[in-house]
Amino acid sequence: MRNAKVILVGSFGRPSMKSLFAELGKDVAVVEKVEEKRKELIKIHLDSSKFSVGKKLNKADFSIENSVVIRWGNRIPMNMHNCVVYNQSSAINNASNKKRARTILNEKKVSIPKLITKENFKEEDLPIVARPSYHCKCKNIILLRTKEKFLEHYERNEPRGWYYSKIIDKDFEYRIHCAHGKVLSISEKPRPKNKETFGWGYSVVEEEWRVLHWNEYKAVWCKHALNAVAALGLDFGAVDIIVKDKKAYVLEVNTAGSLTESPYLRKRYSQYFNWLLNSKARREHWDFNKFEVGKSLAWKNGQF
Repeated sequence: MRNAKVILVGSFGRPSMKSLFAELGKDVAVVEKVEEKRKELIKIHLDSSKFSVGKKLNKADFSIENSVVIRWGNRIPMNMHNCVVYNQSSAINNASNKKRARTILNEKKVSIPKLITKENFKEEDLPIVARPSYHCKCKNIILLRTKEKFLEHYERNEPRGWYYSKIIDKDFEYRIHCAHGKVLSISEKPRPKNKETFGWGYSVVEEEWRVLHWNEYKAVWCKHALNAVAALGLDFGAVDIIVKDKKAYVLEVNTAGSLTESPYLRKRYSQYFNWLLNSKARREHWDFNKFEVGKSLAWKNGQF
């Protein structure tokens, strides 16, 4: 594939992703990772508005040259030559490994919940959340309520990739979609209609979130999120943050977040992806440190 506009995706099929791709130019190709009989293949959709037809190939038989490529959560090795690539696989690897991501963010002085080890443990850290390096949504959460339980779990599982964090009793949770040093959209995660549950529960994830107006953007939230994306080496990402007593903490950065939050969000991503794909030269990032007001950090329509 030469002189193309390409989006590389992982497991394809989310309705929100399909609706986004339908808004891109028809000359955009979507390359999807598929597995058949334990064999890794790729499936090429040459018209981003139609997904009923796709050509399957062995990954080794496929290459991309002189093209603009967006990796959306796809970190598998690919034969690429002289391409402009947004979200390099190494950066996606950083974000996907949640323990590595937290370690990098901590080293880069990005505000996160305290990362706890047996060396820095304090009694006031209890209870402690334990999670494996690879997880999604509200799965794989273990709550450790005593020092003995923490040390027992830590000795057994930390070498296998688990990490440990202090619980922040959040007031709000937001997802901040960052792109090239600006903010595409901020959505507030809905609270459960029933009794409060730890993490607010998986049950609310697929509900429509409240989209914040630019005038509601707080510069401190935006800069924490933008710093997190930059620290991991990404061009764009969806940053989950929590706020307690007006202090923000980054939880994670998603490189292929669900777009079910709102139709507005899908529109913003289609504008951003088209902006990237319609230039053969690499698009430069905005210097977000030059802005001090929250709404100034928002992507304006005229900037696409």
